Amino acid sequence: MFNNLKMLPPDPVFGLSEQFAKDERSDKVNLTIGIYKNNDGVTPIFEAVHKAEELLLKDERSKSYLSIEGDPLYRKLSQQLIFGKNSNLVLNKKVQSIQTPGGTGAIKVFSDFMFERFPSSTIWISNPTWGNHLSIFKILD
Repeated sequence: MFNNLKMLPPDPVFGLSEQFAKDERSDKVNLTIGIYKNNDGVTPIFEAVHKAEELLLKDERSKSYLSIEGDPLYRKLSQQLIFGKNSNLVLNKKVQSIQTPGGTGAIKVFSDFMFERFPSSTIWISNPTWGNHLSIFKILD
């Protein structure tokens, strides 16, 4: 069954990360993958994140699924953060939002929406980008 699968090309973003790792300069900054790493190359968990997780676990009352749109309070606060708490767009409910499982999940939801509702749309993708972004937007064969 897997004999007919073709190998995808190497991911150019990971290639940049490899170049970064080989670069011996001490004043370099890695902007390729959107995560923070300390001087030891470790992605620490910030104290604020620990405290937020403790609060969430302390107040958690259910493990049931969220609605398909996601958590209503999270969506409302995200809109306020992005557009401003007193934004007319938010106050007049001119903004809609959904919660997705991470960035790639958001891209997939957006892609499906655009191809279904606006099939002649042009989607601009950075170069380099993550290989899965290309396949999500159906650019790869």
